[in-house]
Amino acid sequence: MRVIKVVKPGGLENLAFVHCEEPIPGPDEVLVRWHASSLNYHDYLVASGTWPVEDGRCPLSDGAGEVIAIGSDVGEWQAGDRVMTMF
Repeated sequence: MRVIKVVKPGGLENLAFVHCEEPIPGPDEVLVRWHASSLNYHDYLVASGTWPVEDGRCPLSDGAGEVIAIGSDVGEWQAGDRVMTMF
């Protein structure tokens, strides 16, 4: 899969497309395939380096998609559930 990550020290010129393997969710995590996203001011602060974050952060706060995998301890969600984030 292809993702955009912030490369230290930050700044819009330091956003990078990165190829990585599809993650496997941990025991209390879900994996979501995003169908829609919205970059907001929080994401701009992260991407521009104004709001310092760890190297490799993906600047995405708001999105909607479908759960495609769940961890062993997840009880509230199941594969196929439609979800959205709200920051």
